[in-house]
Amino acid sequence: IITQSYIFDIQTTLPVISLTTDPFNFFDEEYGMYVVGNNPDNPNYNQDWERPLHVELFEQAGKLGFSIDAGVKIYGAFSRRFAQKSLAIHTRAIYGPGELEYRLFPEMEIDKFESFILRNAGNDWIRTMFADALITNLYKNGEVEKQAYRPASIYLNGEYWGILNIREKNSKHFIASHNQIPANEIELLERDGLVIERNNDHYIRMMDFIVNSNISSQENYQYIKTQMDVANFINYYVIEIFSQNYDWPAKNNKYWRHATEIGRWKWLLYDTELGFGLTQIDAYQHETLLYMMDTTSTHWGNRPWSTLLFRRLLTNDDFVEEFASVFCDHLNSTFKSETVLQQIQEKSDLIAGEIDRHIARWNAIEDWDAAIERLERFAELRPDFMFEHIQDFFDYSNPVELTIEANMAEAGTIHLNTIKISEFPWSGKYFTENSLSVTAVPNYGYRFVGWHGLESTQPTVDFTLNEDTTVTALFEELPIVPFDIVINEINYNSAEDFDTGDWIELYNPNCIDKDISGWEFKDEDDSHVYTFTRGQIIPGRGFLVLCQAEEQFREHFPEADCSIGNFDFGLSGKGELLRLFDYKGVLIDSVKYDDEFPWAVEPDGMGATLSLLRFSMDNSLPQSWSASDSNGSPGVANFPEGNEEPELAINNLYASYPNPFNPKTTIPYQLAQESNVKLSVYNIKGQLVTTLVDQRQKKGFHSVIWTADKVSSGIYFIRLSIGDFTSVRKCLLLK
Repeated sequence: IITQSYIFDIQTTLPVISLTTDPFNFFDEEYGMYVVGNNPDNPNYNQDWERPLHVELFEQAGKLGFSIDAGVKIYGAFSRRFAQKSLAIHTRAIYGPGELEYRLFPEMEIDKFESFILRNAGNDWIRTMFADALITNLYKNGEVEKQAYRPASIYLNGEYWGILNIREKNSKHFIASHNQIPANEIELLERDGLVIERNNDHYIRMMDFIVNSNISSQENYQYIKTQMDVANFINYYVIEIFSQNYDWPAKNNKYWRHATEIGRWKWLLYDTELGFGLTQIDAYQHETLLYMMDTTSTHWGNRPWSTLLFRRLLTNDDFVEEFASVFCDHLNSTFKSETVLQQIQEKSDLIAGEIDRHIARWNAIEDWDAAIERLERFAELRPDFMFEHIQDFFDYSNPVELTIEANMAEAGTIHLNTIKISEFPWSGKYFTENSLSVTAVPNYGYRFVGWHGLESTQPTVDFTLNEDTTVTALFEELPIVPFDIVINEINYNSAEDFDTGDWIELYNPNCIDKDISGWEFKDEDDSHVYTFTRGQIIPGRGFLVLCQAEEQFREHFPEADCSIGNFDFGLSGKGELLRLFDYKGVLIDSVKYDDEFPWAVEPDGMGATLSLLRFSMDNSLPQSWSASDSNGSPGVANFPEGNEEPELAINNLYASYPNPFNPKTTIPYQLAQESNVKLSVYNIKGQLVTTLVDQRQKKGFHSVIWTADKVSSGIYFIRLSIGDFTSVRKCLLLK
């Protein structure tokens, strides 16, 4: 059977999914899984039936993304009763390929799926169609797993079927793909320890300990941290409580662990669409913290067993402080009104061009704009009410305002608790009872020198607030370049009357010391290895000479106090490849020298060494090297200008590192002044592979990481364009 779809005159900005199946599979009164059927008390759509279908996805401009045979089930609980139903797509081997190999969500690197969902937005089907995606995707820091989201325009057997949201299915395969662990090693539970995958023995033991132990004890609390991921739990509870998810925690409550001795329980964020006031007009006022302390509740979304873990953890002072601090972090960033309003706008804009056609198809949404306004009202009012609720719940003093400044806005970032701040000034509210931690992280070309307002020169400071406070990070500019260690000088064939033995010189062009413990130096033969000892340092702007015979070297260069040795293999007099690897086995630098033109020939037994003209030059090119003026310059600059810092008032594209690479290389470059920058990569045929930068940037040093996981091995050319200035560098991808 071959299935292909032809859909004409489509006006949509969404991906298009075409579903093809025998109508008998969906709509037959006895066999069809999409209809009520002959038994209204137990409708067909409530059965766990799976039927075959064909799925095709078309990207914009009709480009086919994928076309597969698969199985389909009706998905969801309460929302099954809606006319447009959610569908779970399963790529089982009985239909075709055992998994879908396609980047279903372009923003993620995951490109293999065992299953995925076409969701009707659940309880939000009659309101906005994007509330769950909004709430779960507000959360960015990665502590809690959440399902990716992509709305699509659906056709069923050629008939327009409205909007369905492509979502990941929160199964063991979803967890495995996000955590790089085998799916069969995952324990997955829901509600009060009900088993979805493997068993609940570990969870029951943990809960028994929590119920029967004094959790205020620091020893017991530290033990709990070995059984569950407390940071994950806090972030999960914060977003559920803030959004006032009326359908939680007694429902939509799943958690998992890697079934190893050190595996800890983590919670999944999903099905949040009954939050943000979509069912309760005044939900922004709801005191959800107090609501969760009710041990007599009979509400279907809030049973005492579902809040037991949270209530027990609240008896520990450290947990309370961490919970309150993280909540304030989110209120000052994730949940800021302007941030949430922007997300609402983006989500509504995404489907605005399609929503009228969807409404006409199903006649389910009475007033889409009014439903969105309810989300916006919650976003505007909830943060202030939440600050009040935290203050009352924990009996805190009034919050005070913290302002974070940097004397040079471009010089670095500030990490405040869990928040990364890159735009200044920044301000937020915190309670005086909670301690804060702030860390200054300088960018390339700058260094941190101290704090104004904290009276400390340490980059990380813990403190508390007593009043409104301004803290300023002080940076200073450095002529630092973003390079790693370079092979800077090579002595591969000494003169008979000045025989020092073979040696190489390494140079550290950065301002700070470099620890090369465990690094390796090799020639072309992988069995020829010298491993640098623990604690081996190359000073900032300093040198290290690695000798084949250190004692022999020192006889000729007694003033070169930066030599070490010995490596037990020689360097070829006819030229060869020299390589430097870090402790992870990543290639940092390599030089394939020769003793024939266009390489300098004087180093081949005539007394000179092969010397790099300037450390920032591409040392894979013979024109970047020259013969030394005498017998070499170990421990000092090769030439008077050779190792000086590059002028900050020039444009320059430096050699990428590592090179060769797989699959990532860092591309450093320098701007003489604020400019429009374009940094692109071309293949050996001159075809554009990717554009890494196309924007206006400030003067100074910059670097970009190119991840070349989607291209084949070979030579590539990196091109930097700044106005009339153009520079090209070569790099080699080896897979």
